[in-house]
Amino acid sequence: MEELEFDNEMIAKLGKELMEDMQVNLMNVRDKSMTVSSIRAKWVMKYFKEKEIVRKLKDAKSTLLQKGVEGLQTTDTQFRNMSKIRLEEKISKESDKIKKINEMLSKQNEVVQFMEYALNVVSDFNFTVKHALDAIKLEQT
Repeated sequence: MEELEFDNEMIAKLGKELMEDMQVNLMNVRDKSMTVSSIRAKWVMKYFKEKEIVRKLKDAKSTLLQKGVEGLQTTDTQFRNMSKIRLEEKISKESDKIKKINEMLSKQNEVVQFMEYALNVVSDFNFTVKHALDAIKLEQT
């Protein structure tokens, strides 16, 4: 199979792992039938772990913005009358830390979206294994 290049290394890593988990052939179909539930549980846990990272990044961004707004309002009188939203926009444009967090959030949101698709694939995997086992039974009779 042709290797795909991803800008997001985490998606590439998770994609490779998903392909390995979903690989069914005559040699492993019985083993896979026994591990379908644990494979599903593994991917659900991974999904929630990735969503937690998004939450932590959003919290970090929010904290930085809040500190930045408070800092501007207390140190410079020209910013005291500006709305919080305008101050946050100003800080977001000027802060390298906020730019980095936004970049990380963007990549992490891509990972979460990938995980949602992966969960759909994993949900259908039970039927894939069942159909493979049925095909083997038909061939043996």
